[in-house]
Amino acid sequence: MKKALMVLLVASMLLAQPIMAFASGKEEQINLFTSTKGRWFKPEQLEAVKNHLADLDEATLKSALFANYRDPEIMMVWAILGIDRFFLDDIPLGILKIVTGGGTGVWWMIDLFSVKRRTFEYNYKLVTSFR
Repeated sequence: MKKALMVLLVASMLLAQPIMAFASGKEEQINLFTSTKGRWFKPEQLEAVKNHLADLDEATLKSALFANYRDPEIMMVWAILGIDRFFLDDIPLGILKIVTGGGTGVWWMIDLFSVKRRTFEYNYKLVTSFR
């Protein structure tokens, strides 16, 4: 029983480590980032993201790799619940959306169809904000 508990503890500690921490070189870290989070950007932006990350120094690159990017599929769930704008740092419109009941449903419906595009834009602005 103790061995099984110890194995579970060690496994959970290893799984808690970000995958990118194990990548050694800069190019390898960027490739790992784009393979795990590449679908969180528009396909036509992915090459620009890679080039931007390659131009960063080591400390800034680490910050960029571990920034708080948003998954477009998860954002769809938040859009259904009506709280997507809060996650995309659009707090004033999020409050207005909640107060108006999603613009009596119209705003809510528009956000359902635009949340993926807005998430791509959020992620791209976030990654390019690192200098």
